[in-house]
Amino acid sequence: MGAFTLAAAMAAAYYAKEAARHTQRSADIAEKALLDIERPYLFVTATKPLVGVTHDWADKPDNKRPIPEAAYSIKNFGRTPAIINEIRASLRLCNLPPTPDYHPGEINDVERVLGADDALSPAAFDRGGPITNNVRNELFLSDTHIEGRVPFHMYLYGEITYTSVNGITDQFGFIYRYSPPGNTFHLQDIPGYTYRRRDVKKQ
Repeated sequence: MGAFTLAAAMAAAYYAKEAARHTQRSADIAEKALLDIERPYLFVTATKPLVGVTHDWADKPDNKRPIPEAAYSIKNFGRTPAIINEIRASLRLCNLPPTPDYHPGEINDVERVLGADDALSPAAFDRGGPITNNVRNELFLSDTHIEGRVPFHMYLYGEITYTSVNGITDQFGFIYRYSPPGNTFHLQDIPGYTYRRRDVKKQ
């Protein structure tokens, strides 16, 4: 085989290898795009106080008030089912710590399948017990700035871990702040509490 023929053969082999590599890369990109399109996407779509905090609570003895509860809705906006692996959710009156902390009873290992467009409405309650007058006053003063005083707020926050039918595990965090005057929760964007993690490795 002459030098020219050998060089041509080597060039042909190189280009064939490059073509195969590009074809595989295109196939990988297409597969990833399809997985992204078909993946489940879970979001918290609504929150609802089940027990409101009002000024007339001052007329009730501290030990006669109910423990605050809230419901929240998780909806799958993706095109394929999600297998919910774990739900963590807290309803807590606090100065917010830098990262979420959960009572062991607020961590629920579940194997619940949430289909496309399906919704789930769990509930969370404050493990601190009934709201006393002191706590009630803290809540109603929480939007008032008083020098030297750090206001308390009541927060509903959580973390949902779920897996797609393709075995990819995702996770997202959410947080809402309670407003007693309107008896509503307002979505917050707080680093450490609001996030979305893709392809989380199982522990």
